[in-house]
Amino acid sequence: MSDALAELVKIAKTPAQTAAYEQYEIARDAFRKGLYPESLEAVEKAIDTYKLDWRFHQLKGTLHIGSVRDQSLMDLGQAEKSFLLAARYAKADYREDAARAFLAAGWAAYCQGKLKEALAHTKQALTLRRKLGEAYFQAAKVHMALNEVDNALPALGRAISLDADYVLKAAADGDFQRHEDKLRQFFRALQQETYRKCAPLIQQALEEVRFWLENSSEAISDKRVQKTVQQLKTFLAEGEQWPLLDLLAWERKQMNEWITKLLDARPWWWKSAESLSEYQAALKAEEDRHKELARLAEIQREHEYNEKLNRAWARHGEGVGYGFAIGVCTWLIFGFGGCTLRILYNYSSKNPFDVVNAYSQEGVVAGLLAWIISGVLIGRHGFEEEMRR
Repeated sequence: MSDALAELVKIAKTPAQTAAYEQYEIARDAFRKGLYPESLEAVEKAIDTYKLDWRFHQLKGTLHIGSVRDQSLMDLGQAEKSFLLAARYAKADYREDAARAFLAAGWAAYCQGKLKEALAHTKQALTLRRKLGEAYFQAAKVHMALNEVDNALPALGRAISLDADYVLKAAADGDFQRHEDKLRQFFRALQQETYRKCAPLIQQALEEVRFWLENSSEAISDKRVQKTVQQLKTFLAEGEQWPLLDLLAWERKQMNEWITKLLDARPWWWKSAESLSEYQAALKAEEDRHKELARLAEIQREHEYNEKLNRAWARHGEGVGYGFAIGVCTWLIFGFGGCTLRILYNYSSKNPFDVVNAYSQEGVVAGLLAWIISGVLIGRHGFEEEMRR
């Protein structure tokens, strides 16, 4: 019933429907303000204009069911009728809303003392929505009012399975209190059943990690692991005496959380170890794997170093080559250049061939020195530069 007016107008196909939805919006606003007579007047106008929308009848039924603040409009018979109409019009397209309308009709019938009709309406709600916890509780309540305890308790158990708070609701309800002894027996049986469902799961988890807990120094010294183990063992020792609500909360959430914590804390290599020898084999396999990875890494590093060294010596060879070229140039410059100058400026003093021979020898010495020095310097620079990469 909380749809906005704009959304309702969108589905309107005729001017009459639009007018009806506008009256319905007025009725909802008046209901929100606590103006119940005005709300009823507006919703009846909406129904007179267009009667096929379930929301109109749901609101009318709510007004006639009454409230703590205002019971002036209470008419349980009319409320039941309006809720049934709401369920009828909602059933095709809004099954959940139809289920709630049948549930409300069942409550209206119960309040009139029409217990058979109340039970029938409530069962109708359950046919439309199997997981409606309130419907199971209401069916159990009606069965209790009919003194049909054997039918009431299974329905109550189904309601509790959907929402544990129905334990408190049943304990405080007058129809259930009329059969207090049987209700207590039912709660005790449910308590024991819940414990019996939880205990094997916890025992299985503890047995699964037992070898790890007994043989792993890490597990023995880990405070979180020991706290988890203690919590699970405490449940096994005392859980059967826990209050029912605590047991239900443990079954639905806390138990799985504690078991998951314990199993997740165990290292992977312990998960398949059933004996110390198997654990040692698993540990050795892990160590061997790390050694093999280290060996492969060392081979890779050696290979990279050799490649780098080869590149460095290649650069060194290039430097020697450059030095040779410089040496040749030096020989030519010093040898033939000096020879030429000598011939030009002192030609008459000596035989030209002797001059060429002398200066050629001097040029060879100078070129050799230049080759050695430049080759060493250039080659070393290239070698060091390549090794630094």
